[in-house]
Amino acid sequence: MKKFLVVLAVAALTATGAFAQAADNQFPQGTWTDTKYNADWTFQINTESDTICELRDRDSGELIYKFTKGNVQDFAITPSNDGISVSWKCRAKNREYKFTKPVNFDTGLQLEVHNTYYNEDHKAKIEYKLLNNQDNKSALGL
Repeated sequence: MKKFLVVLAVAALTATGAFAQAADNQFPQGTWTDTKYNADWTFQINTESDTICELRDRDSGELIYKFTKGNVQDFAITPSNDGISVSWKCRAKNREYKFTKPVNFDTGLQLEVHNTYYNEDHKAKIEYKLLNNQDNKSALGL
């Protein structure tokens, strides 16, 4: 029961933090998992770093692609009634990316990828990736 309460508390804090960032026109930071492509998307958007997002293999952790302010075009963070979105184009990958955090307490993101070369779309809900139990306890000061 104690473990359940700890996990519940971490989930509530995560959802609250993601919602607060969206309310401040900041895109939430963290890692989300696309299970269809076995990939993790880690967002690190801030003014001190050139990195926007890293795409990694979920199992091996191998870096697939690092999106930076220098290798993307039309980068934008856009608030709307539906939530807050971050989008960019990457000519090197022939793709346009859009991630939306809806205005709710769900920690998932809506992912939209448009392949400009094949004119194909991939849309999915990607789930927030919780830290391992050791890190969750540390984050809560336990």
